[in-house]
This record gives sequence, C-alpha cells and structure tokens, in this order.
Amino acid sequence: KDFDHDWKIVKDLYKNSTFKYIHDKEAYNDFKLVTRGNFSNKEVTKYDILGISTLDYPCAPIMANPNYRKWFKKKIPDYGIFTAISLKLLRVHPDIRNHVENFASNNFGDYNIGIHIREKKPPAGMILPVEHYYHTVKMLMLGIEKKDISIFVAADTNDGRNKLVNLLREEFKSRNNSIKIVQSEDNMNMANTVSLNMGSEVGALIDMKLLSLCDDLVLSYSSSFGFTAAGWSHKASRQRGPFVVMPIKDSQDDLTEVDKVWVWGATSSEPCMYMSKSLINNEDEKTVQVFKKRIYYHDGEWSGMQIRFK
Repeated sequence: KDFDHDWKIVKDLYKNSTFKYIHDKEAYNDFKLVTRGNFSNKEVTKYDILGISTLDYPCAPIMANPNYRKWFKKKIPDYGIFTAISLKLLRVHPDIRNHVENFASNNFGDYNIGIHIREKKPPAGMILPVEHYYHTVKMLMLGIEKKDISIFVAADTNDGRNKLVNLLREEFKSRNNSIKIVQSEDNMNMANTVSLNMGSEVGALIDMKLLSLCDDLVLSYSSSFGFTAAGWSHKASRQRGPFVVMPIKDSQDDLTEVDKVWVWGATSSEPCMYMSKSLINNEDEKTVQVFKKRIYYHDGEWSGMQIRFK
C-alpha cells in the first residue's frame, strides 16, 4: 500500500496493524518466498502488513511472483509506462544513433541476448558472480533453434566482461560459429571523473541502447542502467521480461550452490518507481500533455526502497 524509502516514515499510520517481514536484507539473503511464494498460508495471512526490506528495487522481485503478477500489472502496467516515457524523452544524437544502428546491423542476428554486469554496485560482503550470468544464458538458450544468434555483453569492468565472454565462447564453441559473442565498449578501466563510473559516457549510452534492442536481457539486480535499457524498447517485452541476477554472500560455497542463482522475469518499469514525478515536472508542457494521453498514464508518484502491502 505504501511505497516509501523508510518504513519509519509511514509506520505510525498503522499502529493498530500487525506486521511481518517476508524478506529482510539484514537477516538472510533468500528471495524464494518473495519471487515465487504464495502468501495465502496461515503463517502469512494472519498479519495485516507484509514487508520487504532489500538491497534496492523491491518492486522487481515481488512483481515477478507468478501468484501476483497479474494483479501488479493492473496497477503498474509493465513496459507500457516507462516505454511510453522513454520513447518520447530519451532521444540520442544522430551520430550515436548511426553508431548503434551500424553495430546492430553488423553484429546482431535473428535472436539476441543482452547482458549487463554491474559488479561494482553490490554492498560490502556481497558479489554478483559472473558464473551466474553464464548459467542464465545457458538456460535462455534451451530450445532456441534459430541459427543466427548474438550475445551482447556490457559491463563495468574489463575483468568481469572478459571472464564472461571466455566462458560463453568455450560453452558454444561447438556451434560452428553460429553464435556471435560481441561487445562495444573496449576499455572499462578508464575512470570517468564526472559520473564516477568506469568507461566513457558515450560508450555507456551506446551500450544501453544496444541492450534495449535485444530480445532477452540478463541484468544485475539494483542496476538503474539495466532497467532503463529494458524499458527503452518493447523488444524484450515480447519475450518474458528481463532476467535479474541477485547478489549473494561472498563465499565459495554460494558460488557452487545452484539454488543460489536467483533469476526471474522482472518488471521494466522500475525507473518510474523512482523518477516519475521528476520526469513529468521537469519536461516541457507539450511532452507532458502527449504522455498524459497515453492509456498508461498514472497521476501519482512511485518510489520505494521498501514496499508494504495491506
């Protein structure tokens, strides 16, 4: 019911309600109940309010839960919201557009998987193993019969990108070069003093637009870069939504346990949860009026580090 950055801000409104965390980032790192569970069991339904406290973007995993996805899509139509905004507001310079179109023409095939690895964002003690992206791609490739396939890899480190590219090339070397594994930004060790991220801003924009052209996406959990790419185009929405790789505790045991690889088809409207009010208030009046005529316009602000249900 309430989307807010801090439960302390709204909890006084619910003094007479019972509350239970169904996921608490401080207690354990397990999203099974959130992403796949049914909240109808007695242990859950006896509480008025269920809470999710996570590293970032709580809406992505809960909206992917098959038991509640239909209900959420009525409240927050997937793809329709942010895609309507992005196609109107996010316009690239002709030089960049030409670069993207040429790269896609020369490197993309009939079916394209885009991967974005954000290794530098997880908090202390948590990692995003490259191996988990590799396993996710293998899963996506099951049953794909198209002959012309491309896997596009974007990352924030050279080491992570190169490790994944090598894993994928070894995995698919028997496919007689029918699978291309490509990248656009070469040097991710180059520090950007403006954004404090690695690589160039132009290179990042090119990568983001190329990701938006892919048929399926594998993204790092809590990466605004990846979610923006997912919502920038309807291309991935025609498949099953972006797959999101969850950070895990930094231990060798976690790397070897298959059930630690949590991926799910998540929403691509995440940027609206945080930026909808700013996007509407800061844009020119004509653009706002065009957007409000779309069937997916919602007069309100969505934001949240924690999401509550009642």
